Amino acid sequence: MQAGEPAVAIQVRDLRAEGVPLWDLRSLIPDFPGRGYYRTNYVERRCATPLVLQPGVSPAWPFVAAAGSFEQERGKLLPPIVVDWQRARITYFSELVTARRQNCSYTSYSIEPLKLGTVNQANFETPFGFYDLSGQGQGVPNLIVRAQRFAANDPWSSTMDNDVQHGRPVPREFATFRYSWRDDVGDQRWDYKVELLGSHP
Repeated sequence: MQAGEPAVAIQVRDLRAEGVPLWDLRSLIPDFPGRGYYRTNYVERRCATPLVLQPGVSPAWPFVAAAGSFEQERGKLLPPIVVDWQRARITYFSELVTARRQNCSYTSYSIEPLKLGTVNQANFETPFGFYDLSGQGQGVPNLIVRAQRFAANDPWSSTMDNDVQHGRPVPREFATFRYSWRDDVGDQRWDYKVELLGSHP
């Protein structure tokens, strides 16, 4: 990959015309063969979480921020393009739909690239869900459900199973599910966890 070539395609949709994105799909453009990068990241907001829209550096540049990171702050929607003015570089294109800092969302991180309009074979964290079952949360979930999945002989499953020679794909379906929850309003601490592993498709 050469400097100046596009690396990521980002699609964002505000299907309800609220001024707040409903979903954010990011896909790596280069193939990066042999590398276990997340080639697709999809995040969807499933309910209305109160958000304060933060202004950009000027009304002429509403999508540009002088500070920030990849993750959005809880309860805020900051401009996504974060610029390091001293170095004259864009340092982040922040997520526009946050997964971890709102009451009801899910994301899929897949090493296998995903494409719209077709059946895909997602692998790795698919889905990773965040929920507020207390009804009182302010952008901090109190239940997380994490599914990790690899199809039989998925080349990225080579470190998942101690029964097969290291470096070889698992010859069967492989999935784990983890439930972590707080018996109270979400505060980024957890009371319980249940984790399951199986090999059924």
